[in-house]
Amino acid sequence: MNGLNFVKVRYGMSELRLLVDTGASLSIIFRSSLTGDEWVDESTKIKIAGIAGTTYTVGTSDIDIEVGKEVLTHKFHVMNECECEMDGVIGADFLAKHGAMIDYENFFALLE
Repeated sequence: MNGLNFVKVRYGMSELRLLVDTGASLSIIFRSSLTGDEWVDESTKIKIAGIAGTTYTVGTSDIDIEVGKEVLTHKFHVMNECECEMDGVIGADFLAKHGAMIDYENFFALLE
């Protein structure tokens, strides 16, 4: 991980900056970070609540991100834009699925 709780990953030809949030149940990617080639399953829209209030997702999409030398696939919830300096959130669902171990003292994360 780099920064405080951010990780940079590759997605397609882009580098994304994702917040690692162990308190977030779901992983989110903002629509502007998508390449346009993804299929978004709009039947999976859900209502989510966070520190900024309540909103709805657009749907879900299976996204392949490159973390180090590994390509990991995960079903991200797609949201419309956010006025924030990140491309999405890696939540507890992603961390559990990929067997993450987080060392907060050294700002280090290990995925199985």
